[in-house]
Parts: sequence; C-alpha cells; structure tokens
Amino acid sequence: MYHLYFPISKCYKQSGPKRVLHKESLTIKAHNTMAELYQNHGDHIDAIMPTSEFMQNHLRPIISESKIWKKVRTEVTAEDMENQRTDVASLKFGEGEMSMLTLLAYSSKSQTKFFMSIYPMLEGNVIRAKIEEVLEWDNQVEATIICSISDFEFAFFATDYYANKRSYNVGDTLSFELSALACKLEEAQRGFSFEGQQAIDWLAKIGQQPTYNENGEVEPVRFSLERLVTYLNHDSKCPDEGEFQSPVTNLKSTSLLNIDFYKGDIFLHRKEDEDESNSNDDLVLPLYFRKDFFPDVKESDPVRGWIWVIGQLAIRKEDASGENVAPPKKSATSNELSVVGEKFIEIVEKFDFSRFDDIMPILEPLDKIKIDDGYVVDVFKEGDRYGSRMQLYACKRDAQIKYDPQTKEIPLFTTKQTLFGKKEVQTGTKKEFLPYSDDMYIASMLEYEVAKAIPSVFTHLSIPFDQMGIWQAFLLHISPSMMPRDWHGGYGSRDYIFDLNILPNIKIDCSEFYNDESLLPRVDILDERNAVVTCTFWNSWRGLCKQSVRVNKDMSFEDGDLEILVEYDCGIRF
Repeated sequence: MYHLYFPISKCYKQSGPKRVLHKESLTIKAHNTMAELYQNHGDHIDAIMPTSEFMQNHLRPIISESKIWKKVRTEVTAEDMENQRTDVASLKFGEGEMSMLTLLAYSSKSQTKFFMSIYPMLEGNVIRAKIEEVLEWDNQVEATIICSISDFEFAFFATDYYANKRSYNVGDTLSFELSALACKLEEAQRGFSFEGQQAIDWLAKIGQQPTYNENGEVEPVRFSLERLVTYLNHDSKCPDEGEFQSPVTNLKSTSLLNIDFYKGDIFLHRKEDEDESNSNDDLVLPLYFRKDFFPDVKESDPVRGWIWVIGQLAIRKEDASGENVAPPKKSATSNELSVVGEKFIEIVEKFDFSRFDDIMPILEPLDKIKIDDGYVVDVFKEGDRYGSRMQLYACKRDAQIKYDPQTKEIPLFTTKQTLFGKKEVQTGTKKEFLPYSDDMYIASMLEYEVAKAIPSVFTHLSIPFDQMGIWQAFLLHISPSMMPRDWHGGYGSRDYIFDLNILPNIKIDCSEFYNDESLLPRVDILDERNAVVTCTFWNSWRGLCKQSVRVNKDMSFEDGDLEILVEYDCGIRF
C-alpha cells in the first residue's frame, strides 16, 4: 500500500537572474534579469474549467483512471526531498489530442508517493528551434524553455522535462512538438477607418492627397486587421504566456474532460516578407480553446486573447506497448546495427555525467538489455596522477554507503639465512583494500588496481545471446571510450564508424573506404557460447582502425586482431 500526498497549497517561486523574451515586430523586448518565475498551473487549469471544480470533482478520478505513461529516475525537490534522486512516474489521462499528465515522485524517507504536478498535454506541430535557456523549476521535474527561431525568441513549458532533462541543453537546435492553450479568447477587431477630416489629416502625414466620391465626400481610409499577427509577453514571470492576435484556420472540434474545444492553427510569428511562400521562419501552432470562448468562430476569423505555449521533444509515436511503430531507417551506408550504434553514441556524447546519480538514461536505445530489479548502472573514475577514465559498474538503486577502499601498503617479508641465523627481510609491498559490495556507491576515483576488483556491470544484466543482444552488450562495453577522460586517459578515446558517411569528415584522406561496407559493424555468432564483433573506429594516435572482439555468452570481452587501415598520429603528447 502507498499513500499520495498533495501539497496543493504550496506555490513555488524561483528567483534569481533569468533571461526574458526578446520579441520582434509587434512584441515586447524586456530584460528583467531578476524576475521571479511563477511555478504553478492554476491559470492553465482555469483554461479548461474553474480550478475549484477541477480539484473537487475531477482530480481523484483522473489519477484513478490514468495509465502509466513513463517511469524515470531523476532528481526531485519536494516536501521531504532536497535534490534527491528518486523514481518519478507520469500518469496520462485521455487518449485523444488533449490529455492530462500527472507527475508522482516516490519518497524513500516517508515511504509515500508525492503529487508533484498536473497539467494539460496537447498534440502539436513539429518546429525546429534553438534552446537559449533552460529555466528549471524548484521541484526539478518541470521547466520553462526559452528558445529561438532565427531572430524571434519565445518560450514554452516542457511537458516532458522530467523524463528528458539531459536532452534540453542550451545551444542545441532540436525538433519540438509545440502547441498553445487559450486562457482567454475572443473575436478580434477586424479593422477600423478614418473618415472626413481625420482621413485628410492622416493622409497628409504620409504625403498623400485624399480621394473623393461622386458626391464630393472624402473617401474613408480603411485599415484591415484580419491578417494581423502579434504575440506579446507582458510578464517576465510567465515567459511561456502571452497576449496574441492571429487569424485561425483549419478549425476542428475536440474535447477534454467532457468540455468541448476548438482546435485551429494560429501564427505566433510571421516573417515580414513580401514573398509569402517563404515561410521557413513562420511559427504556426495548433491552438486549443473552449467553444464557449467564441462559439460562432469561422474559418480565418481573427482571434485574440491570452495563451500558454507548451511543448515536448518531437519523437516517433509509440503504440500502447511502448514499441516504435515504424522501424528505424537505414541507408546504403549503414545497417541495422549502425542505427542502434549511432543513437547510442548520440546519447552518450550529450549526457551530462555531472547531473545524474546513475547513467540509466543512456541505456534507452539498448532495449535488449534488462537490469536486475532494484539495480542501476553507473560509472566511476579509475586512474592515477597521470590521468583517468570512466568505468561501468552496477549497484543497488537505494545504495547509501559510499565505497572507501582504504588502500594500504602492506610490507612483504621473506626469511633469509644469514651468518647470524634466520632473518625476516622485506622484499617489497602489496596493496590491500576493503572489498566492494553492491549496496555501496562509488563517488571518488579508484586506483587501477582497486578498480580491477569491482565486479563487471554485466553481473546484473540479462542479455539474449543473439545478434542484436550481443551488439548492444558490445556498445555498453565500449561506452567508456566515448565518455570524458582526463590527461593521459585521452589516448584511449575512440570515434566509432557506424555509418560510412562519417568518413569524409575524418582529418585525413580515407576516400578509398567511402563505399567499403566491410567497415560497417558486424556480429558473427560462432556457436552457442561464442561470437565475434567486428567494427571500425578512429583514434588520433593510431588512425582508422578495424578490430575484432571476441564475446562470450557470459558477456566477457577479449580484444582480437587490430588492423590499421589508415595510419595517423596527431603528434599531441600529454
């Protein structure tokens, strides 16, 4: 049995230096670097129904009827947790374009599941944007993302931040699925006009003469606002909210919690260009708004109001089992092993090892690898005063004891016969250290000799001995060569060639191998207990190399022949 705790009365605020939006055209450019960030969803629930009604009549049924959406392990700050790494589960309510997402976090201290947040999640349009800043909320599972398209900046609330923190890196240009929810909406003014003397005075300002009708009356000067596009962020405390006006198109009906909504496309930004076909910098989002806001809305009607922009990383759709609906694509320069390898390399290279207590997120593309219940995969540093590198290990998820090997030099003696009889003579020393157990975590660098005694990470992993299972085990085995290294440890770094299209980017001419499919990764199963993995890598002190590695069914690895295809030495010496 577990309990849910709802800190409903608590309203988080975040203070300190924060960037605000830069708006172009009909937008506000503000720079309040000390603004607090509002961190609650009261207004966003009100966009659906009054918050009091939602809390009283819908919150309990939503949690009761929701399905588990994702489970992750990440850092959380809540009532009795301060920057604590724990299990976070998201519950999804609703199967259509509009749904509700609830976040729960487990507290090992109080043995309860904390209610962290609940907010709408909407289907959106895929937009490429550059991340300018990540404004993480105090609870560490929610964040507001400031990003840009060309020179237009805006912000959105990341509905998937709790699960994809590592992917939200400042400076990265990524694809996001963005949408907007209307907190208020009404029909916009369609235009206005100047008549009589007002028309004459206005035309005089721009150096033009009035025109007259057949009765000698001044023709009015009319202005149309039906195509006006504007987005104004008035409050730097809520950078993901703003006032807007835009025509709305592609109208259709949808619903959430038995409330009827319209869904239609609006412009958040439209490039000022005479050539309207050049729309690469336009930002078009689906807007969801309650039908009672504007019951008689028609196609292309101008609307205005207050909206909340939300989004998530754009990923392939998943079916109910969590499996990808479409298999990963491969090109003529790669194979099925390449696709998994490239995805794994991308995750490892972007992973921030300083932010996480374990490295379970990098195992995401290695779906053949299963870890024992209650365990996590992590890394530790091994090295000496000349450099260090990372190594893998497994420990219990709730490990609380820090491993301290307490290395000691123990003298070694032997008995020698002398003129005065037998005598104990020291012949050397040996290192002695306390053994490691899996209820410990490793937080400090270990000497190489101590590190050798740490059990293999594969002790707590289950992996099928088939082609893809062996390949994914090999990827995990070689992952330390892709991870950060210090000083002399850099000599062992490798850039693996899983796609021949990478070869033209290598520092020296490798053109003779551009179409050589033998360089692509390969797994040959020799018998029921042995296999050989062959792959190619680049090392700055060796060049382009091809290597075979023998893999045993117990997931032990033995390096085989190393063939240097193109010799190279960068000349750098640490």
